[in-house]
Amino acid sequence: MLSVPAAVRIRRAQDADSLALSALAEGTFRAAFAASNTAGNMQQHCTANYSATLQFSEIRDCSRETWVAEVGNTMVAYAQLRLNAASPIVVGERAVEIQRFYVNGSHHGTGLRSVSWNTLLLGRRPMPPRCYGWGCGSGISEH
Repeated sequence: MLSVPAAVRIRRAQDADSLALSALAEGTFRAAFAASNTAGNMQQHCTANYSATLQFSEIRDCSRETWVAEVGNTMVAYAQLRLNAASPIVVGERAVEIQRFYVNGSHHGTGLRSVSWNTLLLGRRPMPPRCYGWGCGSGISEH
């Protein structure tokens, strides 16, 4: 039986999360793919895809949703969803593509992934509007 951490908090990422999200995203990517890539390729990919500036931009991007899971004050997992996905393999009205879903290795086997996944699915039914008012990324978004 899995032992899910008692104090898991799952929420939409906010601008202030960009630095912690950058570190988590790069760390989980390296843990997952370093063994099958060269150090140079890993560094090039991580530099291009996991900077705090890029995470900040992705958090504010109204065509995506970024969610984080925390245990205590530590970010331990995240998911990025691409809304109204244009991929030919993701079909349907208001399709959502799971772009990224990573859990820190220290929480593998705890049930955190299942809890996170269920929260994301339940939180999206019915799918709420993503942005209101005067623009996406303006701080006026559905949480």
